[in-house]
Amino acid sequence: MSVSIGVQLERDNALQDAYAHCLEYGDEIKIAMLGEPDITRDKYNSIKYRTISSGDNVTFHAFPIVFQPTRLQIEKAGLREDVEVIVTISLKELTAAGFTYNDIDMIRTVVKVRNERYVVRDKVQDSQFADVFLYVNIGLKKL
Repeated sequence: MSVSIGVQLERDNALQDAYAHCLEYGDEIKIAMLGEPDITRDKYNSIKYRTISSGDNVTFHAFPIVFQPTRLQIEKAGLREDVEVIVTISLKELTAAGFTYNDIDMIRTVVKVRNERYVVRDKVQDSQFADVFLYVNIGLKKL
């Protein structure tokens, strides 16, 4: 067994542990990755309304979910914006669903947490193991 295979095995195990942690303890959230046809704009080209069709929702397990975080919690999560909710999802679950970190668009992504709709205000990759990130922290504001 070469060193590179051993390192890859450690990375895969760390990603699997983070995924299992979110799956076991996390609450379900729904993330809608919207395209331009799902957005209604006003005459100034600002977003007026976001429609979410049922087929666009992807379910993830988030742990922890922090409502009304303090400034210290926001800074510890690595976020720069003032947000109302912080959710943490596993990067492995995101990639298993066919998405990447860059697919979480801060303008077009709507997240449903406990039957409330939120828009993404900030996102950051978190908890690095070697050269692999394990989690994605997403800061949300009410829609």
